[in-house]
Amino acid sequence: MPNGKKTCAWFMTHRPTSDQRADLEARGYEIIHISAAVQAYRAERMLEYINECIENVDIIVAVMPVQKLTMLAHVADVPVLTAKMQREETENGAIYHWSGQWLQVVGVSIKTTHWG
Repeated sequence: MPNGKKTCAWFMTHRPTSDQRADLEARGYEIIHISAAVQAYRAERMLEYINECIENVDIIVAVMPVQKLTMLAHVADVPVLTAKMQREETENGAIYHWSGQWLQVVGVSIKTTHWG
């Protein structure tokens, strides 16, 4: 890293909020947005695509379906993070705000029960 910054691959359909950007930049990360269209790929190909776009990835911040997120965390050799959101009910429906926390994906489990 010639500029001394670490690199964050931002793997979501939306850009980071100003608070999210400020937090990552304060931690020394340069944010590079990766097209969410790549989410259609299997996890190994997603990781290859990220590495093709960014020379040295230090963290991946992602929002994607649970199964894809789990697979990406399994094959990535860097931390895979997701933003912890807070839900606020309004008269127009729910609004989500970033809580100020990042969560590292270490595994995902799905609990089920019989329905019907």
